[in-house]
Amino acid sequence: MKKWSLVIIAVFFGSIFYIKWGVAKTQTLEEFYPGNINHVTSVEIRDGRSGKLLKLEDKDEVKAFIKGVKDIKFIPLKNQKERKGYLYWVTFYEKGEQTLSFSGSQIKHRYYQTDPDIDTYIAKQFDLG
Repeated sequence: MKKWSLVIIAVFFGSIFYIKWGVAKTQTLEEFYPGNINHVTSVEIRDGRSGKLLKLEDKDEVKAFIKGVKDIKFIPLKNQKERKGYLYWVTFYEKGEQTLSFSGSQIKHRYYQTDPDIDTYIAKQFDLG
């Protein structure tokens, strides 16, 4: 009986660990998005160096930005040690409700490199670099 209790406890905590910190895989930004990324109605981009906030609310600007970033691959880094700072922090909204927030190196509490580099794309598109 004691052995089964220990097994059940181990499985329980193992499941929690996997759900919260499970193995990450390479995904596109579109695959990370909870729902249809084409339903994004506005985008905020915060420059991590200056604090400047750029808001995209024009339908065509939002659509162009989404088209440019949705296929960017987020490749998990082996080193998941916490980091500080970011070049750009992006937040997507649908009708005023925040749906996804990320930087070029972090999404959903995990660290990634992007291919192609999303920070470079943002800097070029908005003359922020």
